[in-house]
Amino acid sequence: MPPKTAKRRLGDVLLEQQLVSEPQLRECLALQRSTGQSLAHILVEKGYLSEEDLVITLSEQLGIPHIRVANYNIPKEILKEVPESLARQYQMMPVSVTGDVLTLAMADPLNIMALDDLRMLTSYEIEPVVAVE
Repeated sequence: MPPKTAKRRLGDVLLEQQLVSEPQLRECLALQRSTGQSLAHILVEKGYLSEEDLVITLSEQLGIPHIRVANYNIPKEILKEVPESLARQYQMMPVSVTGDVLTLAMADPLNIMALDDLRMLTSYEIEPVVAVE
């Protein structure tokens, strides 16, 4: 078994943890190739994987913490740090600011374009955390 630090594909991790079956994964990978949607989105949309299981798996695979945004009372001034249009486009939400670091809950914390856009728009360093869409 490869060490946890080795970069493994999401599908392999989900199979290993028995969260999806091989036929489900094959079906969703075929859909991914034809539609261009993310594998994670397709698995959840099809009902093969819960958002909660997806978030926990992504968190473990990426070594990025996960949070439940619903458990946070986010002040309005923090929410204003990210324009609503950008937050909706990239499915992200600012959670807190500590010094010059903005903690950002994201459905896809690997979206480099979203992180770069936000870094340029704000003066913050961005610390992503995984959250459900």
